[in-house]
Amino acid sequence: MSFITDLITLDVVTVTGDMKIITKKKDDGEPDAKKPDFIIDFKHLFGRENGKTTVNGNLRVIAATHVEVDKDTLTFVASDLNEKERELLDMHLKTVTAASEARANIVARLNPLFKREGNVSGAID
Repeated sequence: MSFITDLITLDVVTVTGDMKIITKKKDDGEPDAKKPDFIIDFKHLFGRENGKTTVNGNLRVIAATHVEVDKDTLTFVASDLNEKERELLDMHLKTVTAASEARANIVARLNPLFKREGNVSGAID
């Protein structure tokens, strides 16, 4: 179900700030140390602990956009943006547009796989 949810919704979050990145080698003496899959682990950058959101770094959310399949959209923009942050906001809006177009192209390519043969009562063409 996650694939379908990811396909029909879109979330774009633009952040700025500082992060301290520490990576460990497999042979650093710690038996549980593993080579990281990514330098920045985006799935764990923002987390939840005891019902509160935690951030690994000194980050500020510039903008966040959520788009539903029916195009209902919610966009958050931080207040008091400086000039550099306004440039990031412009980048955010372009990213939302590009991601929406990419999502639409994926759905268009998958659409023939879901076509029904014949007349189905109540179906929408």
